[in-house]
Amino acid sequence: MSLPGAAHLDTPSDQPALSGETVLVTGGAGFVGSHIADALADACDVRVLDDFSTGDREHVPPAASVVEGDVRDADTVAEAMADVDVVFHEAGLVSVPKSVEQPAVSHDANVAATLNVLEAARREDARVVAASSVAVYGTPSEVPIHERAPKEPTSPYGIDKLALDHYTRRYHDLYGLETVALRYFNVYGPRQSGGQYSGVVTAFLEQAQSGQQLTVHGDGTQTRDFVHVSDVVRANLAAATTDHVGRAFNVGTGRSIQIRALATLVRDVTGSPSSVVHTDPRTADVQRSEADVTRARRQLGFESAVRLEEACGTSSSERPQCSDRLQAVRGVWTVRGGFSRRQRLDRRRGVHVEWDDCARSHRPRGGQLRDRQVAGAPRRRHHNRVREGRRPGCGVPLLFGVGLASGPPRAPARLPERPPRPRGARGRRHGHPRPSRGRLPIVQVRRRVRELRLAAGAVDAATRARPRPPRSR
Repeated sequence: MSLPGAAHLDTPSDQPALSGETVLVTGGAGFVGSHIADALADACDVRVLDDFSTGDREHVPPAASVVEGDVRDADTVAEAMADVDVVFHEAGLVSVPKSVEQPAVSHDANVAATLNVLEAARREDARVVAASSVAVYGTPSEVPIHERAPKEPTSPYGIDKLALDHYTRRYHDLYGLETVALRYFNVYGPRQSGGQYSGVVTAFLEQAQSGQQLTVHGDGTQTRDFVHVSDVVRANLAAATTDHVGRAFNVGTGRSIQIRALATLVRDVTGSPSSVVHTDPRTADVQRSEADVTRARRQLGFESAVRLEEACGTSSSERPQCSDRLQAVRGVWTVRGGFSRRQRLDRRRGVHVEWDDCARSHRPRGGQLRDRQVAGAPRRRHHNRVREGRRPGCGVPLLFGVGLASGPPRAPARLPERPPRPRGARGRRHGHPRPSRGRLPIVQVRRRVRELRLAAGAVDAATRARPRPPRSR
């Protein structure tokens, strides 16, 4: 199953940094491994180790030599590792649901097999680039997820990959073995297998092209960071030559999209009349996932080059025709109308944000208001535009601070009123039809603060520009 319009993305455009080395790709007939073998087939002596239980022989490049066997067998791994300079360890059981069903099988395929690879590489003094996973983080406390985030895996698969991370680092610390672990986020692209345990992008494409219903587990609000397989290959090639060994790196795009928005995108791209059906959430499924790729960008020189809509056969100019609800603004996907939270913060800081970047106003439509009234929800009251503050967590900005949107709403905390001013001409402030009564409208406060800041900036600039008198000696 391949993505429409993505045939030209099979291999990275960058020239591989490796040349003349002997490389071993475990799982070289599989999804990611076969793309790595393709990328290195012309420049290196490529060797593939695979038992072809899930891989396809047609995906192995003709120039590569094949060692057919199980990576869980130490003797087979030792035979394949002879005289190898770099090994890309891509073999394993890559399925969270299957690891929940068969945790012992998942452990053997992911942990025991990794130990066989590390031991054989230690004897050959070969660098190991191992495939880890975002599953090591479990349910993240915040997004985007950086490499130092807490590791609390929620599935046997995540536990296995966390063990792989620890083993690769300790083999570097204890034995001096050059190792790099790459934590893949949700990889998609050509050659990804279909079926019950396939990736969600491939599953949606199969269902849409066959006219079946697109199955979304849960309510579809869960977010994922989808990275194309060609970007994953480039990350592996960068890890094979980096000086930053003994470390783990996130491999993602730094952008996320909701699953229900992905279903809409796939339907629009394929032109399928398929409907979207929601089923029960999957066990050990996380709600939010988005990569922080700062470390990979700085130390590997890696940054994703393929966007999701491009790989699915659309361009940025075509995106509004596909779905006016799917927008990518400043690296943050939003599926609701109006400005995203990051846009609203940018507007408060004075950063210009085009209204055309948004789908529609974020004000609820009439149907949504009627639904709230039918459900018995109270009407929202307008914010009292006086000089008042709110406690953190109320979801509105403080007077001179930034917006706080965490925690449940709380009662307003009114600031002390100013003492009444001397009653001048008819007791009214200039330009106002009503007495101020000791309060200053918040609009006036913000305007005055802005004027003071501009004046202070002008004075500061004039002071810096003024020539200094010569010092007397």
